[in-house]
Amino acid sequence: MELRSFIDSDAKTEAFFLCRVGEYRKAVALALRAKRSRDDLPTELDLALPTSLIKCGRYRASLRYSLELLTRQTEQSARIVDDLVHLICGAISNFQFSKEELVNTLTLIQEVKLSPIQFASITSHIQCDELRSILLESSILTRDFTPDQLVFINASVLHQRGNDLAAIKLIQDLQAKGRVAKDSALLIATILNKNGNLYYARKYACMALKIDSQDIVCLDVLGQVLYQESKWKATRRIYEIIHQITRDDISMLNMEFTLPAIPLSSHDLDTALATYRRLLASPTRQGKIIGIEQSLKVCSPLCHSFFLAYQGDIHLKELLEGYTSLIRSVCHTIVTDNFLVHSPDGDKKALADTRRDSQTRVKIGFVSKHFSQHSNLQAHQGLISHLDRRLFEILIIHRQGTRRDGAHHAVNEYADQVIYLEDDFGRNCQRIAELRLDILFFTDIGMSPFDNVLAMVRLAPKQVTGWGIPHTTGLREIDYYMRSTIFDDCEDASQYTETLKVLDGYLGYFNIDKADLTVRPREYFMLPPDRFLIGCLQALHKIHPDFDEYLEAIARIDESILIVIAASETDAHNRRIIRRLKRSAPSALKQICFLQKMNMGEYYSLNSILDLNLDTIHYGAGITFIQTAWCGPPCVTQRARTVRASVVSRSYEYAGIENPPIAKSKGDYIAIVEDLMKDDDRRMALRNEIHTKSQGTIYNNTKFIESCQRFFLDLNRPK
Repeated sequence: MELRSFIDSDAKTEAFFLCRVGEYRKAVALALRAKRSRDDLPTELDLALPTSLIKCGRYRASLRYSLELLTRQTEQSARIVDDLVHLICGAISNFQFSKEELVNTLTLIQEVKLSPIQFASITSHIQCDELRSILLESSILTRDFTPDQLVFINASVLHQRGNDLAAIKLIQDLQAKGRVAKDSALLIATILNKNGNLYYARKYACMALKIDSQDIVCLDVLGQVLYQESKWKATRRIYEIIHQITRDDISMLNMEFTLPAIPLSSHDLDTALATYRRLLASPTRQGKIIGIEQSLKVCSPLCHSFFLAYQGDIHLKELLEGYTSLIRSVCHTIVTDNFLVHSPDGDKKALADTRRDSQTRVKIGFVSKHFSQHSNLQAHQGLISHLDRRLFEILIIHRQGTRRDGAHHAVNEYADQVIYLEDDFGRNCQRIAELRLDILFFTDIGMSPFDNVLAMVRLAPKQVTGWGIPHTTGLREIDYYMRSTIFDDCEDASQYTETLKVLDGYLGYFNIDKADLTVRPREYFMLPPDRFLIGCLQALHKIHPDFDEYLEAIARIDESILIVIAASETDAHNRRIIRRLKRSAPSALKQICFLQKMNMGEYYSLNSILDLNLDTIHYGAGITFIQTAWCGPPCVTQRARTVRASVVSRSYEYAGIENPPIAKSKGDYIAIVEDLMKDDDRRMALRNEIHTKSQGTIYNNTKFIESCQRFFLDLNRPK
């Protein structure tokens, strides 16, 4: 590959560039030629060789060179030492040491001053229990670790080997003696945070910060805990402290754009959104951006744009475009390099043309982190499984971190090819480019931090998205947003960064032929037999503070009403919404029952025994409505102007329901609920009508598939 003129002539710089774009074998060759003498101190560019070696599977060579660099550390190169320790851990976790190799490794490691955390990290990655014990025992004789530090090291190894309970027990023994150092308190905070025990995770993170208030790792863990607790103001403040120390981009984003998952009031939301708008409109940060690669070494990114859609009845395009523009600046170098090398629109002088010859089938790659038991897969599974394989070749591309459950394996069965991406941006770009796709379909941009960056590289001639996220992505690199004609009176094309493509048919293809309904009594769910059951089964972050007034008014219709709400898996969110309802809807809170997460069979059963369902306002039901319209009660909804709040109302109209429970206002909404509660005959007639008319409209309707196929074929026709 001919390197670009803008690349520095230094071979190590070129090797580092090649690592960023996933070209590791070429990076190895260049880095070996540029290997410095032992007298030189290591720099970040020297890391190109061990990095590329480990990516090529040459683990012993990577370990040997990393250890060599580590022995030449200085007090001024702490960041490089951390990077080298990370490389050493990656190398030794991929092969089994012989005792001779361990002795040689010990000899080199003994020459290096390592912190207890670094030593524990290296030790925990050794696969052989016997050899790991030898290294631990040697530390007692050869290192000046204190007894408490040795306890911490053993606890840290236990944690990294997956035994969290034993790790906590060791640290708690120290705590009982009044001897918990910062690293030990941080370890417990990390373990508790990982396992969702947020209250005590926060307690131990604060304990660590009392010892060192400027410790970046401690502050970052505390910020993650506060974010999960939806304490958005405190989260921003913590990352402001980090940013004052590090000046990195991720802490800047976290301190400016964190939004509440469960707001305490509408005012809480308005305040958060006002600062979000103001910061996007602030003068350009040119010169302050240090780049994502360095920033990720400092602290953890949060998903800042996800909760924007839940802020109320607002237009999202301008906000999302501004935010993605900022992300594009933070990721400029890595996006530009990978675009030039891997995109079909990149620098073709530097890269041989990788476009495929003409073929009989259109090649479509569906990419997501959520192809599992998740609403995103349920939204797209019908399309993926029913595209005509005589016309289309289907590739399922799983992003790093996907959950491998039954639904995950089931969708893989529909694919011609299945690809699992890694925690390596350049390699991922390379792998997708090598697939030579015609169309790359992003099903859910915006659900994870920085997951929009992959789209910025443009790894296929056409990039599309659709209803999995019911609003624009704000990304100019996405060519088309695919949307059903049933939403024609919602946001118009001006509210989409993408070109809006209107498709015939329903939202997607949803097959319920295999759905089984087991009728269970109310007692199965521990629900009383004599109450009027109203479900509001959306995720808690969909319950906007404005909807609290609806719940309060509904509860006051009759004391026999019991409102069934789906509890969050995060207890902090449950406590937060209870705290809000105590003030905003006290009558409703007395008549609310929280039910824990259940499997789909139980979810069908629950809906079959409910008397009514409630659609939330501003961001309503989507997949949750489609999952249960065939077996559940009528769902009362309110007409809205946005797609994200209109699935239920437009579904009723598409199915031809004669007198659907669609309200025009809050008062109308409450009146419909009261009328349906008091009129059993009308409620049952409406329920039966929805069940009957949903067949062939909401369910088992192939029009959407046929429309998608025509669109995909048109996209691939030569212009």
